[in-house]
Amino acid sequence: MVALARSQPVGRRATAGARPSLLRLAALGVVVAGLAAWVASAKLSDLLISYGPDQGMFSLEGIAILRGQMPYRDVWDNKPPGLYYTYAAVLAWFPAATSDCTPAFLYVPPDAIGVSCGYLGVMALDALFTLGVAVAVFAAGRTILGSTAQGALAAALCLVFAVQRPLSHGGGKPELLMLLPEALAYVVLWHAVQRGQPRLLALSGVCLGLAFLFKQTAIAAGASMLVLLALRAASMHRRRVAVLARDITWLGVGALAVTLPIALYLAANGALDEMLYAVFGFGWDYVQGAVAPFLAAASSNSWQLFRDSQGLLWLLALVGVAQFVPRVRQSQAARLLCLWALGDAAAVAMGGGRFFPYYYVQLVPSFALLAAHGLGRLWQRAAWAQEGGSSRRVTAQRAWLVASLAMVFSLSISAPVHFGLRALYERAVHWVPSEAERAAWAVRQVPPGTLLVWGEASHIYVLAGRVPASRYVHGVAVSHVWAQAPTTAQHRLELLADIARNKPAAIVVDPWAGQTDPSGALLLNLSSFPELREILATEYEPPNPDAGSFQVFVRKSY
Repeated sequence: MVALARSQPVGRRATAGARPSLLRLAALGVVVAGLAAWVASAKLSDLLISYGPDQGMFSLEGIAILRGQMPYRDVWDNKPPGLYYTYAAVLAWFPAATSDCTPAFLYVPPDAIGVSCGYLGVMALDALFTLGVAVAVFAAGRTILGSTAQGALAAALCLVFAVQRPLSHGGGKPELLMLLPEALAYVVLWHAVQRGQPRLLALSGVCLGLAFLFKQTAIAAGASMLVLLALRAASMHRRRVAVLARDITWLGVGALAVTLPIALYLAANGALDEMLYAVFGFGWDYVQGAVAPFLAAASSNSWQLFRDSQGLLWLLALVGVAQFVPRVRQSQAARLLCLWALGDAAAVAMGGGRFFPYYYVQLVPSFALLAAHGLGRLWQRAAWAQEGGSSRRVTAQRAWLVASLAMVFSLSISAPVHFGLRALYERAVHWVPSEAERAAWAVRQVPPGTLLVWGEASHIYVLAGRVPASRYVHGVAVSHVWAQAPTTAQHRLELLADIARNKPAAIVVDPWAGQTDPSGALLLNLSSFPELREILATEYEPPNPDAGSFQVFVRKSY
């Protein structure tokens, strides 16, 4: 009886302890289900929209690679080559990019273009990398912050904010794809520093090289890592220069192990010079003299994103920064995460001002980690307050914190929710083709032949299933709108030679390039390209009025 009496409190404690465990599991299940529903709804809206200019451009590069052509040499674009070969690998696993793979729940009219199989592959690629980034952020939170709970919270924040339409713009963009190897580079760097194993820095360099192959702005992450290694070496009492040289060597060896073979392959196929200009030279031309427009675009786009979708993440990240700054001299973790965020901010700035909303996704992983740490500290402070107050007070403080965050979050996702509902209505309920899809449908009715798109709508090549008449498939390399490049005139001459040689069956002019420009200030419009305007006037029929806002010129039959 005595033993039984003694065992009863233990049993009650065990039962009482089991209930919170069940409650935690139930809460975890609700959170996971909510995250899955949010990500699925965001990806569904992306899927409904179909190809955008960027996804079309990268798919066009992938199709060219599968045909045996080379990036830069045969199809010109200004991104690193790893992005194009990744798209080629994805499209190799799917049917032809222009084949129709419209889901059964969507009704597409007979005279419209549905969801292509290639775009399904792009969505699968985006989903895999998004999940991979969340897992890498979880690993970073668990190791750098030293908390599984904060790592899980950071991963959840990453999933919530990275998939929002104001940042994803259709998915499959290099800014997102580079985040996975970049986050892994920081995680491996942390392990190398903490364990005193400099050879691990080679693996970090490999990840950094992979990130660069998706987007050249990964250089900013490399710079932040070098600063961290320099600060670590400066804190040592002796052999500072030797330690720093050793660490930089291992990091560089890893990066070269990835990038050098790609460079040699491009050189062997006559594409290295064009790649160097496209990735580095053109970018330098692009950013020169753009400080004032850049600052204006940065301020306007930052406020719009803060208001519409990113407010909660940025506010919580500031809380995390406030927790880290007082400890930045003593804490390696504080230095690493602050430098990570600064490197991401520099990468966003390197992209220029016009497409700022596209680039902000690069801030999500580091901001999610800072936000998770800040929220974790606030939660702990509520628990510490219990020493001087009641448990009800602690519960009230935590409830107030959760309610405040829920209110801010509900306001910050108003734009993504609105966009998703609009996409669901326009595509799932009543199919409304985009202007580019209308133009592509008009091109499909044209007799066989090559196609030239003058402007930015390079996805029309993929939607129409036509081969480009020139390697200059969009206005980047042939317009001063993008860069005051000395090679623009040379590229335009080459474009005219391609038109004369390949005789496009149709030429599409996008609305922006076709608008009136009396002063010639835009330099992408037809008014700034009299040679092309003359070709359209003499060799092509007037624009097809059924193509919508795009002008579709069909070659005259002689």
